[in-house]
Amino acid sequence: MARMAMMVSCVVMTCMVVAAPYAEAVVTCAEVAANLEPCLGYLINGGAVPPTCCTGIQALKASATTTVARQATCNCVQSTVGSSFGINFALAAGLPGMCGVNLPFSISANIACS
Repeated sequence: MARMAMMVSCVVMTCMVVAAPYAEAVVTCAEVAANLEPCLGYLINGGAVPPTCCTGIQALKASATTTVARQATCNCVQSTVGSSFGINFALAAGLPGMCGVNLPFSISANIACS
């Protein structure tokens, strides 16, 4: 009985090790919104970009490492920014550059996430 449990454990562990490189990181819209939240004051009122905003933009880039993750992140940015009233999209488009980050998509009213 113990030997069978050990064999099952070994098979499960082997599957986990083999499958790990193929697992896609799931980006949630809650994470994206939390990363963008420090930027909202700037995106509505202008002024100085808060350092915490740039930290959030860097986190967005770090989470968008695969095609699936980039599309998920982009879709979440689109819904987060699109649902926030008063966003100055000229400021939004320039925000990644202000933070020294090159996102794989633009922040605009018409984001193309495909």
